[in-house]
Amino acid sequence: MLFFLGAKGRAMGRCKGLSLCLLIGFALMASGFIPKTVAASDYQSADYASWKSGDQKAYVFAAMGAAFLDHKQSGRETSSGTLSLNSADDDQISPIITIGTGWHVHRYFAFEASYGFMTGAEYNGTITANNAVFEGNTLDGSPSYTETISGHMLGLTLASTSYDKGDILGFSLRGGVFIYNLTDELKLSGSGTLNGSAITSGNNTIKLTDNGIGWTAGASFFMVPSATSRLELRFDHMHDMDVKSFNLISASTANINYRMRF
Repeated sequence: MLFFLGAKGRAMGRCKGLSLCLLIGFALMASGFIPKTVAASDYQSADYASWKSGDQKAYVFAAMGAAFLDHKQSGRETSSGTLSLNSADDDQISPIITIGTGWHVHRYFAFEASYGFMTGAEYNGTITANNAVFEGNTLDGSPSYTETISGHMLGLTLASTSYDKGDILGFSLRGGVFIYNLTDELKLSGSGTLNGSAITSGNNTIKLTDNGIGWTAGASFFMVPSATSRLELRFDHMHDMDVKSFNLISASTANINYRMRF
């Protein structure tokens, strides 16, 4: 679910700072909603350990964290001509938010359905194009670019939970599939032509969107502070996301997840 100097370093620092602030803020917010801790002896330890009883099978969750994007800068396909992007920003960080619901189908297994979105990761570099034709665009020259990638994901996973009965700490493993919709936007400036017209700074944009299916796998380390809540440190890897064969991205995410059952 995966640096630089100068301006790139400062940009990366701001992105990391934003992600860290989001994680801390979400943790503080979640702690305000966590009910008072209930001792395991106050009810059956088996129900406490499995975070489930006979009449409490469904739960909802929300997660906020950072997505570490592995952006394959090479591998750009065109219908004619050649195109290459030159950038040191192969890996960037984007805030990511996920909400979802789950249903226990067994004491140790649950199905989860979720929706998540990345708010955008930014890359900078230069393009070398020789009459490159792709998705209705013809690009020629050596312009600079700022590329912003954002996306929406719908996921379905099977989660398992492992622990000793009576413990309030544990871990969970999961795997599944997700449907994604990605937007890849390139803002061009500098020398070159786009669709036969000279590129003017800030006024030329190529916007690509695409849908697809990928697979995901992850793990969570959690604590159970009460009979109806669970706080998780959640890690996931999403592989692979493609934008009309224009690029290939995988993402590793780290989230703080708050779960509440009915």
